[in-house]
Amino acid sequence: MNSTKKILLTYGVGGHSAQMNRLVPKIKPLLADSKLISISDNTINPTWSSCHYVTGEVRNKNNHMEIFSNFGPLTVLKSLFKVNHEHKVDVVISTGPGLCFLVSLFFKLRGAKIVHIETWSRFTTKSFTGSLMYYISDRFYIQNKELIKIYPKAIYAGLL
Repeated sequence: MNSTKKILLTYGVGGHSAQMNRLVPKIKPLLADSKLISISDNTINPTWSSCHYVTGEVRNKNNHMEIFSNFGPLTVLKSLFKVNHEHKVDVVISTGPGLCFLVSLFFKLRGAKIVHIETWSRFTTKSFTGSLMYYISDRFYIQNKELIKIYPKAIYAGLL
């Protein structure tokens, strides 16, 4: 039996990708016996990932009417089944956005532990993804102390 933990890191393009790329070098020494896998709508394969899955966006933030023609959720689901077939994911680490909720929920239902890091750009309001992830995460981290008022069970971790 293979004891190597499979950790799936999920994030979106832009700031979410930047956060993950700052996080992984900080935690990688603690994960020496783990296999790091990534899934994102970012097409760039991170150097720290042993296997990168590219998927579509869940929603278009600029055009809400596109929900009827957006096949992003279907491509996400297809990718999730592929990841699940190829790896037994033990932990999901998320830095957002909405894609991460689908990834996390999918693997939570399969027994994985979920860790979410709320975006560093939030001080007084919840992000859409954060408001969902707060309820399904086993560990929920915030980067700004002000957020403890709206996420009382969160763990303050500081900025990445």
